Formats: sequence, structure tokens, C-alpha cells
Amino acid sequence: MKKIEKVIIYLIYFRDFILLTEATTVTTMLELVLLRHPETQWNKERLLQGHSDIPPLNPCVPESLVDALSTLVSPDVENHIRVYTSDLLRCALPAEDLHRRLSKQYPLQPLVKTPLLRERHFGNHEGKPYTTFDSTNARELGEKLYRMQEMPNGESVAQCQERARSIASEFYEHRNDSCLVIALSHGCFINYVLNELEGRSPDDLSQYRGAYNFEGFQLRFHGTKLRDMHSFPR
Repeated sequence: MKKIEKVIIYLIYFRDFILLTEATTVTTMLELVLLRHPETQWNKERLLQGHSDIPPLNPCVPESLVDALSTLVSPDVENHIRVYTSDLLRCALPAEDLHRRLSKQYPLQPLVKTPLLRERHFGNHEGKPYTTFDSTNARELGEKLYRMQEMPNGESVAQCQERARSIASEFYEHRNDSCLVIALSHGCFINYVLNELEGRSPDDLSQYRGAYNFEGFQLRFHGTKLRDMHSFPR
């Protein structure tokens, strides 16, 4: 009986040691917010956009979203805030507005515009109505497009995953900083990025997460580990 008690005590000590070690060594945090662009005329007309450079109907970021992002700014990260965006107008214009407004409150790093965050190139299907794919709503269509391995004169799933790996690598550079990264991208492509950040197999396309305009997902990394992910804003 005494031997069993000793083993239990040792296990408790070991557990507490691991928790204490983790608490003392993981001192940095990366907050990553992935947001979908605002509505465009093609969204309203239910037309496929892809790489077509359609401007947003309203490039101004809602005050409620700015406020929600501001709640993520702690003293540890206020000097390490970065805004990334797809270089397509429906993302770039609201990103410029967001960057300008946040810059009035915090010392932001320069805005990063990158084609790595573009929507999937839908090739011959761009400009076509949703009904081309027997879909009536954006989420249903997004799921179908997300899983289509090939796209005539457009991007394959493998090519999208390669882009997702590249932009994820850029985000990962900030994992050892206390940093807030905000990225504006597109509904379908965000899912390839999420898969990469979650460490899913390239063959695993089982989960599609839709997001409304100006909504998305918040991910929290402690060191190199993804600790939490949920919709944003809540």
C-alpha cells in the first residue's frame, strides 16, 4: 500500500512540474484573426469572383469590428500589431481603412498586401452564377469549390494548399513574439489556411467553415502550439 501511495505522490509531483514548466517557459503568444472581405456587387448577384478584382460595396470597416479587434490588444502586443491582406480590392481597401483607424490608437507595423491571401482562382468559372454548380447560397457553393481538386484554367487544390503553406510560414515567424496579426482574405481560401494552421493532412478536406462578410476566425498560439480557435467576432 505504501508503494502505491509513493507512486501516486510521484505522479502528482511530475504533473505539477510539467504544468509549472509550461507556465514559465511559454511566455509569448500570437493572436491571429482571419477575416473575410466585405460584400461586393458580385456577392449580391451570386457570381463567382475568384481572382476577378471586384471592389467592395463599402470599404469602411464597421466600428463594432474595430472595437472587437481592439479588445485583443494587450500591453504585450500593442507594439507588435500587423495587418495582412489579399491584394485584391475587396480585401485591400477595407484593410487600408482598418490599418488607418487602428494606427490612430497603436503603433502598427506597415500594411502587408500579398497575392498569397487571394481567393482561389476559379478559372473558366469566374463571373458565372452560383447555379452553375447547382448552389443557391454561398456556404453550399464554398464547400463544393473547396473540395474540387481541379479547376479549368484556374488553381488546383494542391496549388491553393501550397499558397496556404507559404502564408502560414509568414504568420509562424511571429509565433515567438507577443503579437496580434489581422489578415483579410476570402471565404474559400481561408479554409485552406485554417487546415494548414491546424496541421491537417492535405488529403483531409472534410471540414469547411463558412464565414459571413467581415467575419472569420481567431486563433491563439502559445509558442509553437495552437491552443485555441473560434469564430470572430463571437
